[in-house]
Amino acid sequence: MLNNVRLIGRLAVEPRVMPFRKGTARMLTLTVYTHNEYRNGRGEVVKLDPTRHRVLSFDTDIIDRIVKQNLKVGQLIEVSARIENSKYVDSTSGKPRYEVQILMDDDGAHFAHASAASQGSAPAAHRFGPERPVASAPAE
Repeated sequence: MLNNVRLIGRLAVEPRVMPFRKGTARMLTLTVYTHNEYRNGRGEVVKLDPTRHRVLSFDTDIIDRIVKQNLKVGQLIEVSARIENSKYVDSTSGKPRYEVQILMDDDGAHFAHASAASQGSAPAAHRFGPERPVASAPAE
């Protein structure tokens, strides 16, 4: 079964790298906000509240490359990775909690950022992981 998500949104806070367990293992956390909008029956644009996404990576190569990008808050980024659902028990309330995370931890994970996001251009191709061929448009 294929598990792949492509997320394009704005970086909410600077990337955070923290030690993970003991040794040299590290964990990267990105917080990305996306928003949706649609036109209602009267043709008015209705903007929905932003959605926060937590993006994680434990892959040393991906972490090093993202840290070198010197990302800034508010910058448009693109992440291609996989979705993971987890369940845990809240230590204060004792209630079960559910969380959806986006993991960049396999060979198919990609990351890109847009240096010209304010001009509405697509994210620049600073990809991490194996290069994938881009399908060309069919000839008319």
